[in-house]
Amino acid sequence: MHAIQVFGIGNVGSAIVNGLILKSIGGVIYITDVDYKRLSSEYLEFRSMLHIMDSPQQVEISSDVRRAGAYIISAGVNSNGFESRNGMLAQNKVIVEPILKGIAEANPKAVVLMVTNPSGELSKLAHDYVSHVIAIGNRLDNARYKDSHLYGKHESPVDYYKSIIDGKGYTSWGVACEVIQAISELEE
Repeated sequence: MHAIQVFGIGNVGSAIVNGLILKSIGGVIYITDVDYKRLSSEYLEFRSMLHIMDSPQQVEISSDVRRAGAYIISAGVNSNGFESRNGMLAQNKVIVEPILKGIAEANPKAVVLMVTNPSGELSKLAHDYVSHVIAIGNRLDNARYKDSHLYGKHESPVDYYKSIIDGKGYTSWGVACEVIQAISELEE
């Protein structure tokens, strides 16, 4: 995949870009976020990583949708503090839908990896704009379920997730690993 664009460079989005760089996936990685201060700081960090790894990859800030082979949408409000999936869906739909419209204009045949929660519902929305959509989160939920049963520490993946959130405030690397695995499989 020559170009990848990541929308939303918060904890999850930046973990995804770190993973793309570490696995040398994507010739050019476009990064987009409404928080320009955070975006600029992450950009400098990513460039440092590229120099350390002597990588030919490029990371570029983009304020609009670029032509790419894959789009990763991790923009939106996080799930902390929402009492219902419907509330989170309503807020994140407002954020994600303009991105999807831009992708449909730039490259409707591209692959969209929907990370923003609720990813299943937002993936259904994405199908109104593009034909290739992958909802991210199922593998991670399955891994949490398997781990909770192996070690008997948690009753459900939700409890497992909550214990991570209670301990560090967010979860990002598990999601990033699922995205990197999906992108790697697409390249094969």
